[in-house]
Amino acid sequence: MKKKFIQQNKMLENIFLTAIRDGVFPGAAAAISLGSGDHRKKEIFCYGRTSYQADQANDVEPSTLYDLASLTKP
Repeated sequence: MKKKFIQQNKMLENIFLTAIRDGVFPGAAAAISLGSGDHRKKEIFCYGRTSYQADQANDVEPSTLYDLASLTKP
């Protein structure tokens, strides 16, 4: 299961970093849960910044909140 989780993480990272590089959005966060019960592995992955404007941008963190309207922009 660990190998599958690492492979999914790499695929997700490639997708998000490509989208950030291409200007689709400045940053994003994704939560992944793999497995069930006591064997469940949960992670939150964060990429990029909260804004394109450097003076207004912070790194995306697990505590970063997004409003639902922002989900429709990309």
